[in-house]
Amino acid sequence: GATSDDDHDRHDHDHEEDAEYDEHIWTSIPNAKIILEVIKDALVEYRISFDEDYSLIEDNYNEYVVLMDELDEEIREVVASSETKYLLFGDRFAFRYFTDEYNLSYSAAFTGCSTVTEPSLRTMTFLTKRIKDSGVPAILHLEGSSKKVAESLSSETKVPILEFNSMQNITKNDFENNETYITIMKRNIEVLRSAL
Repeated sequence: GATSDDDHDRHDHDHEEDAEYDEHIWTSIPNAKIILEVIKDALVEYRISFDEDYSLIEDNYNEYVVLMDELDEEIREVVASSETKYLLFGDRFAFRYFTDEYNLSYSAAFTGCSTVTEPSLRTMTFLTKRIKDSGVPAILHLEGSSKKVAESLSSETKVPILEFNSMQNITKNDFENNETYITIMKRNIEVLRSAL
């Protein structure tokens, strides 16, 4: 699990004992599909209440589900074909549902909802050792983060850093370029190929 200065066992992805909270439920595609269906049903109900046609909503939903299923399958293929099943985040950890869904282990500098901004020396030492011992090919950071921790770990280990997007928010540039859940997740898949 994610690093805790009080409990180093959390680094080792012990799900049975780690009750770590993560609100980022949409990072798992099956979860995102449930969210999408709830939104679709609400829109359909709204249209019905005005006696309006809702077929376009249903069509768009069905098309999007196909795209999500394709992404889900591709992620599973990437994970299945990789020798390692381990990710290292030099940042907050917002991917508990993602790692659970795709059977990946991880280490991270902070939990996803942590207010801590400076990791302890103990945490940095642990992560540096994990990078060296695991041979992990990339250190991950979240979109919009300062990258300070990831850059420090990269400087120490010479391992490159890559952005893994939790889709909590998008930049103005992303918005203007019509980025979507699908396009961002496709970018994540390419990062995943490099990080495993």
